[in-house]
Amino acid sequence: MRRVGLIGAYISLLGVCSYLGATLSKYIVGYEVELFYPVGALLIGIGMLMLGIAVFVARWMTGWRRMAPLFVGLYYVAMIPFQIVFFIIPDGEPSPILLGFWSVAWILMGYAIWSSASRS
Repeated sequence: MRRVGLIGAYISLLGVCSYLGATLSKYIVGYEVELFYPVGALLIGIGMLMLGIAVFVARWMTGWRRMAPLFVGLYYVAMIPFQIVFFIIPDGEPSPILLGFWSVAWILMGYAIWSSASRS
């Protein structure tokens, strides 16, 4: 499970780098390279799902904290069909509200890591 967790973390970091590339392209090139945002989100979702499964199975954290990384990945998997069917196909843009709720999952995961680190 350690290897699965590390691979998931690296995939998530690649997704964050893809987001950063999209943001920097706006300032360097003058326009956003639109491919970087969806690729980054996909990489982050897959990576966090892998990391969440590894944390859950290996019991690296205790109690509810064990579910936090898995919840980030599962929310992404559940969010994508809603985004595509209800927002991207009709309007061409993803819903900022659904993305905002994904941020809540990230905050929960951050608190889980912070609180488990302060306990040890």
